[in-house]
Amino acid sequence: MKHFFLILIIPLFLYSCINSIKRNKAHDYNNKINDNLVVYINKIEDDESLLFRKALKRELEEAFKKVNVNAEILIIEDLTKLQNINQHNFLELYIEQKSLKQTNKSRLSEFIFTLKDPYIGKPVWKALIPVYYVPTNEKFLNSSAKSTSKYIIKVLQLDKLL
Repeated sequence: MKHFFLILIIPLFLYSCINSIKRNKAHDYNNKINDNLVVYINKIEDDESLLFRKALKRELEEAFKKVNVNAEILIIEDLTKLQNINQHNFLELYIEQKSLKQTNKSRLSEFIFTLKDPYIGKPVWKALIPVYYVPTNEKFLNSSAKSTSKYIIKVLQLDKLL
């Protein structure tokens, strides 16, 4: 019952907090994300979170498709091996876990979303987003991934990147 309540309340909480989440866009950056995006989802601290990463990948693919962005989304083990490697000159969105708090079966994580433009050579947008998920509950896991992906799209739109 507690998880069902959280499934209902988390998306509302995320949408109500959009303007209070820490995010930063380069003031002189006016480019938009088109069909030139690669998203890297970094390994999250615990192995149980692989299901969440897969669900987040699936939901981000759908969310970007709805806003007409053909994004290539990859789950990777180590972001440091990919830093500064951009063979296609695409915008890159890196998703990294900053912190993890565990309770019995649930996880509360803060994720850093960093958008890099290869022509500028540095991050042009960052956001710190809290995500709550239960790795052992597939329904809740999918709901958390869907809420997170919708939230990312909304924030990118508010910051005029989409």
